[in-house]
Amino acid sequence: MDMQIDKAKLEMFLKERNVSNKCPLCGMNELNAFVDFVAGVQAAPFNSLPGRHMPLVTLVCNNCGCTTFISALQNNLLVSTDGGAHNGQ
Repeated sequence: MDMQIDKAKLEMFLKERNVSNKCPLCGMNELNAFVDFVAGVQAAPFNSLPGRHMPLVTLVCNNCGCTTFISALQNNLLVSTDGGAHNGQ
């Protein structure tokens, strides 16, 4: 099943946690969320692939490049491209 990040769920998630566009590193109002998947890879040993993958939402400051990742799976931010929601299980 193909999955994507649900933009409405992401907006609600950020709002409920009072996440603003103010960067925690430089203080500029340049923090932006990217909804394209970034896949965190868990691999052992360090350089072996493939490994388990975790879909991530990326928050990036356009001023200083500070980057934060949010687990889309753990926070139930995924929806299938055929319309069915993913429950994080």
